[in-house]
Amino acid sequence: MLRNYLKIAFRNLLRQKTYSFINIFGLAVGMACCILILLWVVDELSFDRFHQRADHIYRLCTEMEIGGHMSTPVVSAPMAVALRDEFPEVANTARYYRRGSMSVRYKDKELKISPIACVDNSFFEIFSFPFLSGDPKTALQNANTVVLTEETARNLFGDENALGKILEISDGRSFAVTGVLKKIPRNSHLNFEMLYSFESLKQEMPQTLEAWWNFQFATYVLLKENTDPQALEKKFTAFVENHLGDVLAATGGKISLMLQPLTQIHLYSRFTHGSVDDGDILYVYIFSGIAAFILLIACINFINLTIARSTTRAKEVSVRKTFGAGKNKLIQQFLSESIVLSVIAATLAGILIEISLPLFNSLAGPSLSLNYFQKPEFLIGLFCLALIVES
Repeated sequence: MLRNYLKIAFRNLLRQKTYSFINIFGLAVGMACCILILLWVVDELSFDRFHQRADHIYRLCTEMEIGGHMSTPVVSAPMAVALRDEFPEVANTARYYRRGSMSVRYKDKELKISPIACVDNSFFEIFSFPFLSGDPKTALQNANTVVLTEETARNLFGDENALGKILEISDGRSFAVTGVLKKIPRNSHLNFEMLYSFESLKQEMPQTLEAWWNFQFATYVLLKENTDPQALEKKFTAFVENHLGDVLAATGGKISLMLQPLTQIHLYSRFTHGSVDDGDILYVYIFSGIAAFILLIACINFINLTIARSTTRAKEVSVRKTFGAGKNKLIQQFLSESIVLSVIAATLAGILIEISLPLFNSLAGPSLSLNYFQKPEFLIGLFCLALIVES
């Protein structure tokens, strides 16, 4: 019976080619636009989720009331060590100090590397950036050591093994390469080409690293399992009072520390000072609504054309009833025709997505891609979308 329904469905499509083309192409365009927008939405929501313990990583942020309100995603350097020592809920901390660029030389080759950052050795105990070579536990343990991304290492050393190579910088210091990372995922709010050890920074600015009032270091906190971040935040009041209370009393100011979840940094970072994260959850909501609206319009158009065509099939329905076709059989027949239309439209939508994806990437910014073999869930989702549209 199903085979008979499908045969009739294809015959009707071929018999009314103009109607079929308008209905299928209109639905395919709507589905393609909806999916392209949802690809961007999914990409925005995926930031920093590739880390193994992403749900337990937080960034320490500051709100100040000192001569006016200020919020910033950085704290002073001593806070990282103090948090780890004073709160049993904190499993580990790591500081991230972003620098602009640095010119390095290897033999007769000179390269300007940007962006770069200075981090604690514990950075790789918190974040899951995969190593190609080197030991993440000790890579940045000593002063004058650096970790490079694979692209930077290739630009400097070609096919040579980068480990142990010595880089010279403009101020006369030398850095040993102790690790090479795989390419940093695009959906990471931390982007760098080179990391050097925090021990090296102690040689550059020792007084700054001891100053509790110098707020310029991003600090990431790894919490232990079953830790309530809100309960921990309440304890920060006494922590601030203990270390900064005298100065705050003298200035009449107020400082509050907050824990921002790692997975919210890209979309929820709205600070008055120091934020470089350019995502916005508002855009995610807006474009999700646009995607739903486009799909709704495509469905309405599909339904209207189907209803308009049904009036021309009254004679066919009468003949089928005469030969004993019941209500359920008629419903099954028309339903099978709608499914065929939806599946063909979904297939065409997939083709349109592949054709338009390069243009969409140039407009939207990120380099989105679809690999149907590595991501079979996309094909499943496309088929489910066809069924949803049909229903």
